[in-house]
Amino acid sequence: MQYLTPQEQERLAYAEGYTETAAVLARLDDAHAALGNEAAMQAQLEDLQTERDGLRDELALERAAYAGQQAELDDVADARDDALAALDPLGCKLHDTRAELELANDKMKTYRAALMAIEAEVPAHIRQFIREVLCS
Repeated sequence: MQYLTPQEQERLAYAEGYTETAAVLARLDDAHAALGNEAAMQAQLEDLQTERDGLRDELALERAAYAGQQAELDDVADARDDALAALDPLGCKLHDTRAELELANDKMKTYRAALMAIEAEVPAHIRQFIREVLCS
């Protein structure tokens, strides 16, 4: 075993101190880097929170717009339903009017047939006289 001289002991102590100081500085650098990363992550988190708040605001606006469009759609559907409800009586009235028209046409045919039958019984010179009186 070899003994160290006082000068060598001093150098050894200095080297050990330097090594310990370097280790402490390395730990401090790591801690500082971790704090930097934490600060960066905190800033990123704040950015994400701001973006989330903006998206929530956009979503609220979109929901309000959707509700407005839904209300307009409901109004249009109500107007359509009202128009269809008004159309039903008109359709019934049209059907009744057509039936009345057919009945009137049938009566007209009956009257025309009766008139032609009567006209056939009237002599030709009297028919001519009636035409002259009616046309003048």
